[in-house]
Amino acid sequence: MELEYLTILEKRVEEMIELIKTLQDEKNSLAGQLREEEKAAQALHQERGDVRERVEKILMKINQLDDTDPNPAMEQETEQANSY
Repeated sequence: MELEYLTILEKRVEEMIELIKTLQDEKNSLAGQLREEEKAAQALHQERGDVRERVEKILMKINQLDDTDPNPAMEQETEQANSY
């Protein structure tokens, strides 16, 4: 009878050891996936920053166009329209 309990205990310990190994493998796999996802997120964040910088440069160029003297032809058309 005592040997039966010992056999059952031994079997359960072996099962627990296998479960621990399985969980450790799964943990390592998930840690690898997490590192890959973090790298991808960082790359997307960098790309987003680059795009934002380019858009800001484009907007600055557009604003510079607005700040310059208007087209002389447009001024003449506006003056003519106002004189009527």
